[in-house]
Amino acid sequence: MSKAEKTHNKMLNATQGLKNIMGRHFLAIEQAYRDNKPTAWATSGSPVEMLYAMDVQPMLPENSATVSAAQKFSQKFIEIAEEQGFSYDLCSYFKTNIGAVESKAGMIEGGTRKPTFMLSTDVICDTHVNWFQVQAERMNVPHFTIDVPHVVSNTNN
Repeated sequence: MSKAEKTHNKMLNATQGLKNIMGRHFLAIEQAYRDNKPTAWATSGSPVEMLYAMDVQPMLPENSATVSAAQKFSQKFIEIAEEQGFSYDLCSYFKTNIGAVESKAGMIEGGTRKPTFMLSTDVICDTHVNWFQVQAERMNVPHFTIDVPHVVSNTNN
């Protein structure tokens, strides 16, 4: 087997592993809905451990946007968001989520179910807070933001 074939097989094994992880995550979300447990959209950098400690099932719309991309639905969802007036230069994760929710996309297409509430932080990306504000208003659910202090090391201030 050539080196290229070995690399290709490793990628396929990793892809299969990720599909298994995502499958378990989707099943946990569906189980939470069946059991009438609270759910929350959470952004990257949100302390999902806090949600688990409160018996809240996290849902991660950024991960769902990557599912949309892998299934080749993103472009359609992005165009829907732009038709609604969201600028072409906004984050593609945000616009993919806007379009997926508007289209009522299923999880296999990168859709994300309506949560009990939304939890965002200002960590990693400036879009997170505004994204969840928009979607919380559209879905009529509460939105909470954790304002994480930003400490820059090696400064005198």
